[in-house]
Amino acid sequence: MSAQSEGNYAEALQNYYEAMRLEIDPYDRSYILYNIGLIHTSNGEHTKALEYYFRALERNPFLPQAFNNMAVICHYAIRQGDSEIAEAWFDQAAEYWKQAIALTPGLFVCVVRKEEDSMIIRSPEPEVKILVDRDPIKTSFEEWAKPGHFSRTIAKGPDTTTWIWNLHADAHDFDSHTSDLEEISRKVFSAHFGQLSIIFLWLSGMYFHGARFSNYEAWLSDPTHIGPSAQVVWPIVGQEILNGDVG
Repeated sequence: MSAQSEGNYAEALQNYYEAMRLEIDPYDRSYILYNIGLIHTSNGEHTKALEYYFRALERNPFLPQAFNNMAVICHYAIRQGDSEIAEAWFDQAAEYWKQAIALTPGLFVCVVRKEEDSMIIRSPEPEVKILVDRDPIKTSFEEWAKPGHFSRTIAKGPDTTTWIWNLHADAHDFDSHTSDLEEISRKVFSAHFGQLSIIFLWLSGMYFHGARFSNYEAWLSDPTHIGPSAQVVWPIVGQEILNGDVG
């Protein structure tokens, strides 16, 4: 990794080829192939880069960064007027972005906005298009490590279960990173589980608050005005029986 980060791509390629010869685990091999693809991308060798991204995804289909990079290559070919690649890969570019977004919804933003806020890629077929935000979240360990970076995404509270799963996806993605700043990502990863624990405590509190009133169905329909009743609520996971007299 150090040779690659220093721009010594020839040495980095040799290191990765040697790693491929020694490594047998498909998951680890997928990241080696992905890194080889990155080097070819940096060298402007887009056809080779696509080949290695494909090979990486064959061994590990859960690589959103590979899908994203493939889409970027296809989009670049379109912008450069490389018709041979552009015509063949336009639909694939849209599909790659969709798959990247599906795998990491917190990392990539696919939106419909005003013309000045969005990059619009149109196919020769007018009904086929993809809109991508011009300013996606930066994939930077330094940015991720800043206090409150991810907390901003949950500041308004959970509107849907997607809010919780997006938070989990953001945190889970750190586990695939290995670099000199790995310790930073581990700390942020741990912090997210702390946030998740608060969420589940909040949810459990709401649940038992409803049980405490011993009139669960009425509580669901009107949680702010429900009063105690004589209905018995049976024990849940060892909890004592709660009824209307329990304060």
